[in-house]
Amino acid sequence: MSVSPSESANELPLDVLHELDGRLGECLLLGAHARDHIVYDQAGLTKTRSTNDLDLAFAVESVEAFVEKTRGLTVSSDTGMRFLVTGRPVDLIPFGTAGSLVQGVVQVAPGIEMDVTGLSEAFATAAPMGTHEWLRLPTLQAMVVLKTVAWAMRGGSTNKDAVDLGLLLGCVASGAFEDRCYDDSELLGRWDADPELVGSFLTGRAAAADLPSATKKCLVHWESELLVNTIGGRSKVQREHAARLLAAMRAGATSCASGQMGSALSPGLVAPADR
Repeated sequence: MSVSPSESANELPLDVLHELDGRLGECLLLGAHARDHIVYDQAGLTKTRSTNDLDLAFAVESVEAFVEKTRGLTVSSDTGMRFLVTGRPVDLIPFGTAGSLVQGVVQVAPGIEMDVTGLSEAFATAAPMGTHEWLRLPTLQAMVVLKTVAWAMRGGSTNKDAVDLGLLLGCVASGAFEDRCYDDSELLGRWDADPELVGSFLTGRAAAADLPSATKKCLVHWESELLVNTIGGRSKVQREHAARLLAAMRAGATSCASGQMGSALSPGLVAPADR
């Protein structure tokens, strides 16, 4: 199934896509464009902040292969991953296929590190985007996991990943994600008939099923007081709300019945029967 973006706060730069088409192979859409498609197009929430940047990830066998595929593009920073394409800033991010050395924390340029954990799993479960079949859009649960990984890597220098994570948490029971929250009466009973808590639980469960390795790394962060405080800000009500949503998401992940995470979780990480 493919997804077709409607008018978004951040419209895809068609000139950039035309220039890159055929160069990189299939790509995973990331950043503000992916966030807005979920927050605005799928969940129907308020338009978020705009950006001129485009973020794309694509599979490579090695860092050397990434350098070769991006050869000829205008480099615009010392990260080794930011380029100018038709005058627009584009971040191109490598991730590894099975058996590739491009896993976990990678270094494309000297001294510049990036955690690509979860990108290959997100790509595998992403849907092609309408008229741009070589582009794939990550799911809500994949974006939540990827934003958590990004926050864990660079949360000490920027809050933007936590802000985006807060926006994504606001989607779990809205728009296209609303109906699922009322399908299971047992879950509704467990979470006091609160659709947001049910939606968070379901998002966590889907994350564990789709991105088991990356989700495992996120569990500790979903109970982090620092992340809760960053998402909630100065408002005690918002901090408590964020804590409840993250706790429900963690419970959903640890209760995943797929068996994909079970052996990887220590007994202390298994969700209790009751909150």
